[in-house]
Amino acid sequence: MNILPVDPENKHNLGQNMITLKEGEEWRRVRNLLTPAFTTGKLRMLIPEFNHCSKDLAKIIEKYAEDQKDIPLKDLMNKFTMSVIARTAFAADVNAFDDEEAPILQNSKELFDIFRSKGSVSLFFLRKEIKILKNVDGD
Repeated sequence: MNILPVDPENKHNLGQNMITLKEGEEWRRVRNLLTPAFTTGKLRMLIPEFNHCSKDLAKIIEKYAEDQKDIPLKDLMNKFTMSVIARTAFAADVNAFDDEEAPILQNSKELFDIFRSKGSVSLFFLRKEIKILKNVDGD
């Protein structure tokens, strides 16, 4: 079920093709295409990759504990998430915990900064209202 309406005429909407924004038959079609990729067996095959990234994260946290430093959880969890995505989706070790300038970290930060801005959030969720305002004559 989709609770966010989509304006099919808006070809510039970043979220236009997200499955969470699909409705009816289009949602069923996309869901049926994606479902085979997320079977229990296929997800189970990813456990070693999750474990690898989890061990890397544990080592970093242990280092902070030994040094009695505050743990930058947000930063570490961002790196962990990007490491898991890179290993499971692209079979790539991106060295996110050791390399602050890792391209995947920089690119994901730029992408998520776009979605964090207040303007983009309001544009994303207020599509119908914006369409109504476009039709209002300012004179």
